[in-house]
Amino acid sequence: MSRLVSLFDYLRTTEEFDIPAVVAIKRAWQKKTLDEVVESYRQVRETDPDSLLPGGKASFSDRTWHRVLHNQVQFLCGFDCVWYMTGDRRESLQPFAGQDVLRRARENLDRADVVAVLNRLDDLLVQLKLYLDFVPRNFNSFPHENSMASTQRSQPSERTLELLREWTKDEQELFERAKSIADKKTAEAIRCLS
Repeated sequence: MSRLVSLFDYLRTTEEFDIPAVVAIKRAWQKKTLDEVVESYRQVRETDPDSLLPGGKASFSDRTWHRVLHNQVQFLCGFDCVWYMTGDRRESLQPFAGQDVLRRARENLDRADVVAVLNRLDDLLVQLKLYLDFVPRNFNSFPHENSMASTQRSQPSERTLELLREWTKDEQELFERAKSIADKKTAEAIRCLS
């Protein structure tokens, strides 16, 4: 859940991007709480879930939140699965949907040579050293120069957190799978490099 809260806070406060979609979502979320965004999304999800799909008639805010909830699975599924946020009706022509997206994301994750999760990104270096000669052997940690300054963190209600947990079961399952694979690949890389 912390990834979703952090992303929400980041998107509504960032000054870094002048990308139209990011500017539009910042404008839409700037004066809203996470609870308000989630409640609006919940209402649409219960009454007209198809309107949340790319090109749907739900608000840009609700369609964006739908994408945020599922973006890790989409990215691991591959380019064919990523939803764009342009509002263009053609974006709804996705060849993969539902459980096919999760299945393909699992398959792609299982085939990856290198796997890491963000909260343990330095493990990636050990794995990369196994495959890439140009990664220096003494390079063991990424610099933290690009870290975000802390912002006022949202404090979602317990109801909001329950809804987010329910809606992101596939994301969480994929994250746990990625952690397990990353642990195995890192241990294997350490053994091979020793």
